[in-house]
Amino acid sequence: MDCLSFSKHLIEFIRNANVSKTHAEQLITLIQSGLPQPNTLPNNYSDLLKLLSVEDIFIKRLLCINCKSDLSTTSTKCLKCTNDNSERLALVFDAIQEIVFTRTYDRLCSTIDTYRETFTKQKIDHDINDIVYNQNYRTLCDSNPYPFLTILLHLDGISLGKSNTQCLWILNGSIIELPPAIRTRRQNNLILSLWIGNEHPNVELWLNRCFHQLLDLKYK
Repeated sequence: MDCLSFSKHLIEFIRNANVSKTHAEQLITLIQSGLPQPNTLPNNYSDLLKLLSVEDIFIKRLLCINCKSDLSTTSTKCLKCTNDNSERLALVFDAIQEIVFTRTYDRLCSTIDTYRETFTKQKIDHDINDIVYNQNYRTLCDSNPYPFLTILLHLDGISLGKSNTQCLWILNGSIIELPPAIRTRRQNNLILSLWIGNEHPNVELWLNRCFHQLLDLKYK
């Protein structure tokens, strides 16, 4: 088996087994330790993704909740304040939204255009339980002479384990101009930002950059 084929099988195993990035790094190190040196197998997880042309579309940030500072992602405590408690730190992963929206639209544009043509030709029907048939949405359409996309945002949090207090909070979005049955499919869900920490997120600290990205996209 050549290096590329092995790498494809390895990344499939890592994803199917829900292996974390840290454990994936350890697995690659273990494999490397049993191979003749030098070899062409990637030395770490990042190199593995590059070999397979898998692009990282998230920007990682480490935040001090206490003083609201951005820290180096390798930090274990905040040196800018008196906080030496790692539980007062939070990890944030912000999606590069221009890439996310562009790729999603390119994949779904024909479906979006077809559904838009359908609902714009129909009269408002309060018996149809979809936002595109709502009066407020129709008013928005009437005030914009050009096609547009609207995003319905969702915010939710889940516990990452019974043995600790760490939680994952997710901000995601759905494209309103997709038919409901397609809109709700997992692969069409837009992950915009993640917060991982032992405290409920400070929304302004967490989502300020995310919303600035959305605002920038709106005017592009």
